[in-house]
Amino acid sequence: MDTLSPEQKAVSVSRKMVRWARALGYEDLPPEVRHESKRALVDAVGCAIGGYGCDAHLIAQRVLNKLGGHAEATVIGTGAKTSVMNAAVLNGIMLRYLDYNDVYVVPVGKMVAGGHLGEVIPGALALAEHRRIGGREFLATVVAGYELSARMLHACRELPFANRGWNTDSRGAVVMPMLAGRLMGLTEEQTVNAVGISASTGMILGILDTDDEANTLAKNFRFPSATHRALFSAYLAEEGFTGPERVLEGQRGFVEAVFQGDYSLDTLTAANQSFHILDNRYKPFAAESTAHGHLSATLHLVKTHDLKPSDIEAVTVRAGSRGIAHTGDAAKRHPMDKETADHSSWYLTAVAILDREVSPRQYSRERYTDPKVEALMARVTLEVASEFDKQPMAGETVIRTRSGATLTHRVLDPKGTKENRMSDEDINDKFRDMVRVHMGDAQMTQLLETLWAADRLDDMSELAPLLAFS
Repeated sequence: MDTLSPEQKAVSVSRKMVRWARALGYEDLPPEVRHESKRALVDAVGCAIGGYGCDAHLIAQRVLNKLGGHAEATVIGTGAKTSVMNAAVLNGIMLRYLDYNDVYVVPVGKMVAGGHLGEVIPGALALAEHRRIGGREFLATVVAGYELSARMLHACRELPFANRGWNTDSRGAVVMPMLAGRLMGLTEEQTVNAVGISASTGMILGILDTDDEANTLAKNFRFPSATHRALFSAYLAEEGFTGPERVLEGQRGFVEAVFQGDYSLDTLTAANQSFHILDNRYKPFAAESTAHGHLSATLHLVKTHDLKPSDIEAVTVRAGSRGIAHTGDAAKRHPMDKETADHSSWYLTAVAILDREVSPRQYSRERYTDPKVEALMARVTLEVASEFDKQPMAGETVIRTRSGATLTHRVLDPKGTKENRMSDEDINDKFRDMVRVHMGDAQMTQLLETLWAADRLDDMSELAPLLAFS
């Protein structure tokens, strides 16, 4: 039974957010935002293809194949059709695997919050294919997902999600039902119920990405699990299932239970906000974002001075407090899997020196025990540089050579940050580098052109055949 008064409904935060998400039209978006939505799409699809065949994907695919599902949406790679929920999970796991996907960063008090906003794309794409949604509606929905996700980070006052014990992917439980409701054509009431169902049952523990614990395959399931729950919640709401409308501001709801009241609900619903997608950051390295400054510095020194591993006596890596805590704890000292290696500044520095790149090619079981990598890692020292704390991707590298020279380079704004943006061609090059492993040039070029022209597609299902290559 509905126990809320009309006045309570009118002011509920989830309803305001749902109304905004439903109303945002492609024609409302400035040209630069429309363009950015396509940059985000190209980067996300490229990263998902790059993650094809990873252990996380293959395990999840075996499980979901056993569970079955109606042929509704395409799984990237195989081209097989499965349920929307299954496709969203599998494609989402592939997208997350390389830690190459985009990232959004915002200061919170004396700390920093971050999230990979592009993880809204696999669920939106699966629904858009199944519901035969046009490209403009799809892209507007993606922008809505980016904006609502960013607002949830900006709404943190003194402490971000992580410092309260939760992972920021918990935002998916709030945001994804709103996108699902829009793409499924749910009513406002149904969508509000979907948010209530999903958000009241879908928080994600911070142990899946914390400083003193080894990472596991579950890292790749964080946001896909939120998407799965959100889609299921939307299907339930479509049939009349109800959830708490005041899930955000109500008693023992999100703000009280998760943030102990230290959360700005006005930030979630304030009008006339700038489009946060324009501050999105894309990664030139397949590595944790706080390592990008010192990796850029290391590569600059190695290439500029043509340094070989045998030339190097010692390396000192300097990064902000968050960076060193997150990529320099004991659990990351000797990585034995991808999830830990891409968060280990010791490992990342060693392979950057050896290979002069940090791409998907630097990760393999054989590489984690390579004596050459181990020997270089032993020469790396990590040091907190608190002056970088307000610029979490900044870093500095000091290399002492065996000839007695001391070489230093500092990078405050590494490539991919909003101050040093990756160009469209940079994003295309990154896409091609990942995709050509699986596709011929003709298909790769056609897929890339289609993604950049997504706003001209009458039906997003037209993209599906181009995503099959296995």
